[in-house]
Formats: sequence, structure tokens, C-alpha cells
Amino acid sequence: MKNHNILLIGKTGSGKSIFINTIANYVFRCELNDFAVVIPNQYHQQNAMRAIQSNENQSNNTGETQTINYTPGFGDTRGVEYDRFNSTQMLNTVVEQQDITCVIIVINGSDSRMTEHMKYVFQTIKDSLPSQVFANNVIVVYTNCLEPNVQIENFGLPTIKPELIYTMQNSAFGPDFKGITVKAQRQRTVDWNNSMETIGDIIGVISSMNPLSTKYFNEILRNRETNSGFKERYSDELISNSTRIVEQNEHAQKLSNLLFKNLNTHVLTDCISYL
Repeated sequence: MKNHNILLIGKTGSGKSIFINTIANYVFRCELNDFAVVIPNQYHQQNAMRAIQSNENQSNNTGETQTINYTPGFGDTRGVEYDRFNSTQMLNTVVEQQDITCVIIVINGSDSRMTEHMKYVFQTIKDSLPSQVFANNVIVVYTNCLEPNVQIENFGLPTIKPELIYTMQNSAFGPDFKGITVKAQRQRTVDWNNSMETIGDIIGVISSMNPLSTKYFNEILRNRETNSGFKERYSDELISNSTRIVEQNEHAQKLSNLLFKNLNTHVLTDCISYL
């Protein structure tokens, strides 16, 4: 069985949680009037077990699996050291695998302009990824938009092929469907169908990608570890807080693993934090 290792990264608040929820609904063929929520938000509680029970016989066994490695959001409000620690944890997770097929960078397409904070975040992302991955193994997903306000060339990343850039309007995970206007309901239905189609396209593209050796990620990791005084800059409080975050997410991790493993898609959560 062929497995595709996928790394999912982005700024805090970029829409990684929504993206995971959208994948779950695609996998389980859920409908807009009864969709699954793997990662809860302010409008919807977690209900993924219901989706597993009601749709467990609808899986598509393609002979392939997708392992999604998703990480804490870059741009941590607690400071640069947390970002650097999270980035290193991400690299540690990646190098445990032989290869990686795709890096998905999630961007909130509704952000109105490029800010200094966003520049910092994308510089951090760039510094955390080997240059080789950008040639053919990076997909960009803009969430919460039909067209992004800030174009990809403004983020300072190496060139990404236009055909590997997608947009998604994720209105389904907003306020309750029954509480919005009829016009908004019609638009939400369109958004839902488009999002399901986009996820299908992304999965198809990933299946056609050639995996990249994780040795390139390991080179970045080794350079960091040999950087003078780097390890000493991790305070006990930093490591303690990171451990606490993982423990708080233990239940959600197990549920996510069950959800995706059930349909030949599973989630590796060695470096989880809130998305």
C-alpha cells in the first residue's frame, strides 16, 4: 500500500482546523445538513464519531493512504522562541519518516494586507523548509475566500506553480445554517460543493507527486542543533508548556487518528498544538 506523507503548516488562525474538517467531510461524503466536525470552533462542537458511525461503509479503498502531519501555528503570541521550538518539533517529526510527498501551506485568504507579522511568519516557514521542496512538492491553500487579498508572490516564498494554488470558501463551519438568510444558505451550498471538489483535486494532485527524501529536512535540523547555544535557549517553562499543550490535545488526537485511519487516511500528531 502506497503512503503519502503530508505536512500541513500555516500561521495561527490561517484555517488549518477548517481545512482538516473539510478533508474529513470529503472522506466521509458528508452532506452540508449533517457535516462532521473533527476540530471544534466557536460555532460547532466536535461530532466526528457520529460521522464515523453513519458513514463507515462508504469508504473509497484506493490502495493509498495519506498521513497528515499538522503542526502548531507559526506566529505564536508567546514569542519567537515558541515558534522556533515548534518548528524544530515539526522537523523532528518529519525526519522520522523516510520521505514526504507534499507540504501544504494554509493561508487565510481574507487577510486584507501584508503585515510585518505576516512577513515574519512566512520567513519562518521559508527557513523551516528545504529549498528542494518548493520545486514540485508544495501546495498552497487559501481559506475563507474565493480570491485572496494578498497574492502568493508577496509572501517572499520561492516560486510555487500556479496550478498548485487553491482557494476555498469555508462558510459551512460558520453560524448555524438555519439561522442565516435564504440567500446566504444558497451561497453556503455553493461554497460547500466547491470545497468538496477542491479537496478531491488536491488529493488527486498529491497522489501524482513524487516523494522527496526527508534528508533535506534533516540538514536543516542538524544545522539548528549545532547552532551555538540553541538548545540552551529552551527554558524549562517552554518545554513544560509544550508538554501541557500536547496533553490537553490527547483526546482530540486520538479521535482524529480514529477518524482518518478508518478510511485509509490517518493523522500523525507527534507535534500537535491548537491549530
